[in-house]
Amino acid sequence: MISVQAVSGENFEAVLRLRASSFVAPVDYSLAQAYLSLQSAITKGTDPKWCERPFAVLSGDEVVGFCMMAFEDGEDLDAQGEIFWISRVIFSW
Repeated sequence: MISVQAVSGENFEAVLRLRASSFVAPVDYSLAQAYLSLQSAITKGTDPKWCERPFAVLSGDEVVGFCMMAFEDGEDLDAQGEIFWISRVIFSW
């Protein structure tokens, strides 16, 4: 069964071992970018809900991928409500 979990202390090392193709930013860069996005939101007093968030993709108990997702209010896209988008995906089967 495939599942998605927030990157945590329990899966952090396994996520860092994933390797991306040259077309996708490395996992460590993506984690740093997500951290800086959150810190910027906190510093500016904006809602961190809109920050990109890192997730581990698991097959059973094994980390097999990584993705970054973000949420938006949808106003710029004339959406009827909130939307989410995936900015990075890495799978290693």
